[in-house]
Amino acid sequence: MGSDFLFSKPTFLEGVARIFDFSNALESYNTSSTGEEADLRALENDVATIRADFQIVLDKYLNSAEGNELVLKMGTTGLQGLEQQIIQLEERIRRLKEAKRLALQSNSENQDVVEGRA
Repeated sequence: MGSDFLFSKPTFLEGVARIFDFSNALESYNTSSTGEEADLRALENDVATIRADFQIVLDKYLNSAEGNELVLKMGTTGLQGLEQQIIQLEERIRRLKEAKRLALQSNSENQDVVEGRA
């Protein structure tokens, strides 16, 4: 499964304009305000991709003869372990996003105090 996470999605007209953009002036990427935010967004995208791939495996492969054989060899605990790891990653991302939100809120409140708005 490929990813176009780093690239912004142009509108139809921007896509048409890019045909004539020989200098790549219209090429744009998704940006983040900090490296940490970029890392978090990339991690979130990676985990979403892993979850989607895992779901494809569960939906298609495991309903086949080979999939049934794999389940017999691995056992359902192996699959449940993979699912647990994905859930743990999603929870870590949720906590990181909450910590970032709280840090931004705290920084904003501190800035208000410094500027005498509080």
